[in-house]
Amino acid sequence: MNRLLCYGYLQTAGMHRRAGNLTVAQEWLGRARRVEAEPSAHVALSLEAAAVEVGSTPEVGLERLRTLRDSTHMQAASALESTFFYYLSALGALMAGRSDEALDSFEDACAHAAKLGSEQVLAAELNYDRRLLDLAGGSQPEDPIISSLRSRIEFMRLFAGQYQADDGTTNLAEMELNALGESLVERHGVPVGGLAPLPRLLLFFLADRKAVKRDIILEAFWPEVIVDKQVSSLYTAVHSLRERLGKDVIATGGPLYRLNPKWEMRFDVADFERAADVAEDVPVGDARRVLALSQAISAYGGPFLPEYDQDWVLTRRRDLASRYLRLLVEHATAAQAKGQENEALSSLRQALILEPLREDINLKYLQILARLGRRTEAIRHYHTVKQMLSDELGIEPSAELRSFYSSLVR
Repeated sequence: MNRLLCYGYLQTAGMHRRAGNLTVAQEWLGRARRVEAEPSAHVALSLEAAAVEVGSTPEVGLERLRTLRDSTHMQAASALESTFFYYLSALGALMAGRSDEALDSFEDACAHAAKLGSEQVLAAELNYDRRLLDLAGGSQPEDPIISSLRSRIEFMRLFAGQYQADDGTTNLAEMELNALGESLVERHGVPVGGLAPLPRLLLFFLADRKAVKRDIILEAFWPEVIVDKQVSSLYTAVHSLRERLGKDVIATGGPLYRLNPKWEMRFDVADFERAADVAEDVPVGDARRVLALSQAISAYGGPFLPEYDQDWVLTRRRDLASRYLRLLVEHATAAQAKGQENEALSSLRQALILEPLREDINLKYLQILARLGRRTEAIRHYHTVKQMLSDELGIEPSAELRSFYSSLVR
């Protein structure tokens, strides 16, 4: 029981330390010391104590780390504990103002973590304090270990955002824009009505880009109109947005237009693409891949701005749908590899709604149906695909599809 209590107290101390509540962290450390029952807990206690000291008096924390390093206890430290030791040594040097030493120590920490497979320890700490990561990224931006750590941190943040507990409070963005499935505009959580179609479309155009030159906006929205008329129409649309959403909703600088970068803004397309980036960065075979792909798929709400048909909208809609399709197929492959056949089937079914004639997807769908013992359903699906290929393309199913069908009816 004391062992579990000590572990729980240390975890609570660490949680408060990462949040910057060092006094509270010290109180929980004191509780852990009072129930410490085994020598094996000494390293964890000393490391957490050093972590708190590094945050308040770096030199004192570094001295504790040196003492621990020279003790017999450190020889029995786990991979997680030794990685944490390296990390704290780097953070302490940085807090003491010795950046070069911090960088060298952090590189040692990364190499040690990569060797022992304990990178998650670094990612968990760097998720709360990115200073060492930013220091290393500035000197070695292409380092694969640094890239891996960034990927892990993004995954953790994505996961936390998806499953964050509801504490009864609401954190509203200044503006929220949804373009997937239908276009919605909210200001401080309240839907905004009365926006004409053109200003509304301009709002989404700017949201989908960081900064846009005026000439690009003019060509995208009024390609067949003379310049004077283009400029007049743009000013009218901007005025309408400022009138409905606030005079500082759009920031201009020279020829550039952008949404106010000081506003906290949520845009569902950006959320989807960020989730897709995280999922695609998780290596094949990694246990986190299915979850990351599942979250990316869930972030796709439907076709981009379905009520508009401008050229740039159609191009963007097609690109986002193509990415969603790739994620569905990758999720099916990853889920199948983990034995999650029904989840794989569900993703393939969604993929076939988008691309019903894709023979590789249809083949994978048939194979899983057969593996699940749903032979009759697989045969029926084959005949449906065969008819669609004949009606729409005037072709027969591929040799692979025909061969697999033959194996079904033998």
